Amino acid sequence: MEVMARIQSTAERLFNRFGIRSVTMDDVAKEISISKKTLYKHYPDKNELVRSTVQKMLDRMSKQFTVILAKEPNPILQLHAISRFMIDMLEHMNPSMMYDLEKYHRDCFDLFVEHRERHALQNAISNLKAGKLQGLYREDLDNDIIARAFYAMMFNLLGPQESSYQHQVESKKQLVNSLIQYHLHGICTVKGLAMVQTINWNQTITHEQ
Repeated sequence: MEVMARIQSTAERLFNRFGIRSVTMDDVAKEISISKKTLYKHYPDKNELVRSTVQKMLDRMSKQFTVILAKEPNPILQLHAISRFMIDMLEHMNPSMMYDLEKYHRDCFDLFVEHRERHALQNAISNLKAGKLQGLYREDLDNDIIARAFYAMMFNLLGPQESSYQHQVESKKQLVNSLIQYHLHGICTVKGLAMVQTINWNQTITHEQ
C-alpha cells in the first residue's frame, strides 16, 4: 500500500505540473525511483493510474466540502470557503489536465460527471435550503435548477473549454470569486447581499493532500 500511495501521489504531482498526456509511465517510475515492473505490478496501464489519481482528487474534494458544510452553518460563508478551496486547487492544476482527461481518458473524465450528479448537487441543494431558512436566499428559487446551474458553472472551471480562458483573466482567484459572487447576487435576499459585501474575497487556503 505504501508503494501504491507513493506512485499515486507522484503521478498526481506530475499530472498537475505537466498535464496527463505529457507524462508517461516511464516518467512516473523514474521520478519515484522504482522499476517499470514494480509500477506495472500495481497499475497495469496508464489509464488505471489516471483513474486512481482522479478518484483520489474527487475523494479529497468530497472530504473538504463535507468539512466545510459541517463546520460552517452560514450558507454564504460555506460558498466563500468552497471558493477558496477551488482557487487553491486550480492554482495547482495544469490547465490542460481536464482536456487530456476528456480526450484520452474519457472513462476517467466521466468520474467528474458522476461525482457532480451524486455528491456535488446534493451539497448545493443543502446550501440553498439552509440559505432560505436563514432568510439569506430568495424563497422563489427552484433548488434543483439553481443547484445544477451552479455546479455546471463551477465544474466548467475544470473543463477543457476553460483552459484557454483561464490565461486571459488576471488570476484564477479572480475567475472563481467573480463566478461565486455572480451566483450569490442572483440568489440572495437583501439580507444576504449585505453579508456578501462584508466578505474578504482575497483570502486563500491550502487544501489537504
